[in-house]
Amino acid sequence: LATTLEVQRWKAESHGSATTDLIEQVRQHATANAQKENASTLAIDVIAGAFAQAKLPLGDDFEVILENRFRNIPPASSEAAFADFEQHLEEMVAALGGDPFLVHEQLLELLSRIPSHTRPAMIGMLPFMRSEILREAAAGWLLDQDDAVSKVMTDSLAQAAVQGFVSGDTVNRLIQIRNWIGEDRRPAVDSIVRTARQKGAAPSAPAKLQPHEIVVTAPDGAGAQSIHIRLRQRKSSSFANILIKHGFGIREAWVSPDMTQAEADQFLDQIFVQTDAYESSLESVAALLRHGLAVNAGCGQQIPFELLRVIEAIGLDSITPEHVDAVALVDRIMAETGASENQDAAVKKAIAASWHWPQQHMMFDSWFEGLTEAGARAIPKGAKAVRKRYVLEAVISPRRTRWGELLAWGSFIVSEEDPNLARDMALVAKLFLGNEPLENLPLAMTIAENTLLAAEQR
Repeated sequence: LATTLEVQRWKAESHGSATTDLIEQVRQHATANAQKENASTLAIDVIAGAFAQAKLPLGDDFEVILENRFRNIPPASSEAAFADFEQHLEEMVAALGGDPFLVHEQLLELLSRIPSHTRPAMIGMLPFMRSEILREAAAGWLLDQDDAVSKVMTDSLAQAAVQGFVSGDTVNRLIQIRNWIGEDRRPAVDSIVRTARQKGAAPSAPAKLQPHEIVVTAPDGAGAQSIHIRLRQRKSSSFANILIKHGFGIREAWVSPDMTQAEADQFLDQIFVQTDAYESSLESVAALLRHGLAVNAGCGQQIPFELLRVIEAIGLDSITPEHVDAVALVDRIMAETGASENQDAAVKKAIAASWHWPQQHMMFDSWFEGLTEAGARAIPKGAKAVRKRYVLEAVISPRRTRWGELLAWGSFIVSEEDPNLARDMALVAKLFLGNEPLENLPLAMTIAENTLLAAEQR
């Protein structure tokens, strides 16, 4: 259920929407059944957890169900309830190997099963737990998009710092987090850091592994782009991974479990076989992250807490959000690749080259607009040329800037490995971002053909 809901969320985002018909049907079906007298409390928990894993809101009606369910739980003294809650969480910490990032992820799912107005108070308890891992996991709620939750966590951490409960690792992370939150919230975090230092919590030096083999995929048609950074050790490797979705920011970050060197080699081989992937540098990754963080802030998408683990693992210094304008990015790539010197000739050459891109690069296989059922039905009957022109004018044209931005970032990613391809992609991206008639751009025609084919195969 969680996986299905997450796939639906991605489809909704591709359409510029917050939901799909299937998500709404699941909400309605689950709500209707949970309202019955014989409703399974386990089913309610599973559904709430699935929506949390998919990063989707439960909806007001289901929140009411959670509220009513908790009203029926026999009251317990606050001291006893806290002790039971703490013991349960300590068992979770042990089961997860004392990993604060995994603990934070599991807590998100656990707390999704209680009424929304109750969550802030329970989250606010975490900085005062006996377990240092739980206290470190608590810092993740400073990134929460719910102002009530982030405010509770800020206040709780401020009190915990006075009591000496904020560790050096948490201080390190707070220094990074303060760059990712709104300016109005930064003074409070700075105050927590100062207090923690006064209490002896010196910033620790996180263990840094030397990054090897940085691979970045080109953006697919949904705007998704992944970063994979191999972290070599003596006998094993792990991978720091980041998923970026253009228009939404950084969506996921995780460090894979250790694997043998042979397994790591095989993993990289699969990336190159199954995707359009290019070798890159830590500097390019940092640029992508800065832009992604700025997009997160601009559209209100929550930054994953585990991004901190990835940044620590690869040894990046402070990453501050910085939005990169697509036109400026294209101009920079053009200047670096010499495309500005004889631009007219270079543009003609790039347009001619773009005829062959769909056959040469897998990224363009997924470049199409995923139409809704109503959108697919709106395509007129008749000759293919008529239908393709309709798609080009009614569907592709209104979103040409988005396609230009994706091509600009594709150009950026290939620039280190293939400057000539980067130059051509940048030139075509500038035409998408400008006023060039789309019928003059072979890539636009490819997107229209792909869109028409996808609509016919619904």
